[in-house]
Amino acid sequence: MLGWKRRNSLLLVLWLVFFVAYMDRINFSIAVPFITKELGLMPTQVGAIMSAFFVGYGLCQIFGGMLADKFGPRKTMTLALCWWSVFTIFTGMTGGFLSLLVVRALFGM
Repeated sequence: MLGWKRRNSLLLVLWLVFFVAYMDRINFSIAVPFITKELGLMPTQVGAIMSAFFVGYGLCQIFGGMLADKFGPRKTMTLALCWWSVFTIFTGMTGGFLSLLVVRALFGM
């Protein structure tokens, strides 16, 4: 059994990772009006972009669980954090509807 200090430290780190992921999802919805204006997107395109993340996220939940079972939670969370960071950068590099749609779908995965 983990000691009290080690267990609480681990819980704090996990909470921070989930908090940053949550804030990232919220920040994109706050930035949508500015992104819409800059890229000249229509409301239906914005809806598709917002949905693309959650479609990718939902479809890969089972696959993510299988990865965690096969490689362990530490390696899977490290991979997920790296993937998340890379696609955060790619989101800022998109130049139009299609590229943003693809990046957001892959981001969700």
